[in-house]
Amino acid sequence: ATQLLPSMSMLSVSLVALSLAPAAALLASDVASLKASLRQRSTDVERGFSADRAAKQALAANVEALEALNEDEAPTKSGKLLGDWALDYTDAADVLSLKLVLAELGAIRQDVKAGATPDSFAATNAVELRPLLSSSVLSPLFGLKPPPVTYAVEADCRVLDDTKLSLVFVGGALRPPVLPPLALALPSRAVDALHGLFQGRVYLRTTFLDDDLRVARGPGREIYVLSRVTENDF
Repeated sequence: ATQLLPSMSMLSVSLVALSLAPAAALLASDVASLKASLRQRSTDVERGFSADRAAKQALAANVEALEALNEDEAPTKSGKLLGDWALDYTDAADVLSLKLVLAELGAIRQDVKAGATPDSFAATNAVELRPLLSSSVLSPLFGLKPPPVTYAVEADCRVLDDTKLSLVFVGGALRPPVLPPLALALPSRAVDALHGLFQGRVYLRTTFLDDDLRVARGPGREIYVLSRVTENDF
């Protein structure tokens, strides 16, 4: 009987593994379906810039369903957070106000790098701007787009907990296509002082993270959906 115990134990483990396999496959299928739906809806509303109330509600429901399936419980400790990300969708007023700029909006990206300390990150938020009608008129007529001007804002991010990063904007740059960039950055003492002043009231909470998609929320529950940028996307 004692000789049967290891075999019975192995059989139990195998049965548990077999029972979990369909559930894992179903979860992966649900996540893939929700991600595809979210990306398509985001494209339909031009990253949120043309979203009406009904579209925003549908996208919010899509995001909440995806958040419920998040498996990364500590994204601020995950290497997946690092890298170059492109904005798919947002309902945040500060980003959507970019539509008031008299220019054609190109890529809106966030590059996340490890910071100077283990509990910090450096994020660069950048938007590409081209002359109006670059895509609809200039490109069809002349077969090319004018090179973009890139406006970038630098943020110092510090870990508040497993999901939340504080944000302090510490500099910016304007990068014309030909001329040298114009940049400005705060000294480190000023950055530390700002973190102390805001005390984490300005933050981003990562609510979903996998290999190629990230969802984050701000203090007002505003939504940011971003897809990882690969070399093929450049």
